[in-house]
Amino acid sequence: MAKKGYKDIVVYLDDFLIIAKSYDECQNILNILMQLLVLRKLGFHINYNKLEGPAQTLTFLGVVLNSLAMTLSIPHDRITELRGLLVKTLSNGKITKRQIQSIVGKLNWITQCVYGGRFFMRRLIDRANGLKCPWHRSSITKDMKGDIMWWIQFMSVFNGTMPMVDQRPSTPVSIDACPLAGGAYYCGDFVHTPWAGTEAAALEPAVARWAPLWKNKKVYVHSDNQAAVAIINKGS
Repeated sequence: MAKKGYKDIVVYLDDFLIIAKSYDECQNILNILMQLLVLRKLGFHINYNKLEGPAQTLTFLGVVLNSLAMTLSIPHDRITELRGLLVKTLSNGKITKRQIQSIVGKLNWITQCVYGGRFFMRRLIDRANGLKCPWHRSSITKDMKGDIMWWIQFMSVFNGTMPMVDQRPSTPVSIDACPLAGGAYYCGDFVHTPWAGTEAAALEPAVARWAPLWKNKKVYVHSDNQAAVAIINKGS
């Protein structure tokens, strides 16, 4: 399809999302794609019951896309279901590796519509990695409870919708580190912390000091350390 000039197609395994400027253009690309998948015998079995559009609102990989309102949204029933699962998990006290992985998978899916959500999965992932077999069990630690409680409280107020284009104002902060300490600079002010093993750790005192000034803003972090950049961008 790319060779034919159709580059605005998202492919995830056997799911395809076509993006175009008009209904007719979408329909034309869809027809060409269907012919390619069927006539070229690429091994795809088309489930026509799941074929959606062309439309300005449709569901792709469980996320509702609305090109009129320019929003992404998670169905409310899925949020309620996941919140109930987390509440039940906390009440159990113990959890298997397989259960942790299942929860992490569900949370990872919902982070498509939750800014910074991946930061509150790290301790669950670490605990799962520390268990060898899927049936091995672990007590729910204080750190794990902290992550789970963040999600429970967040889901109680989250309406499931976020804009496709973030129009919030942006603000920059710079971080750096040496073998002895790490520091951050923001708008003429600075803060530092003893070395904590990674330059990204300099963000902790930065957030503690300037969080009120960052409310409702996008924060761009400037760093010359590739590992720190990867940690921050991945959120994990």
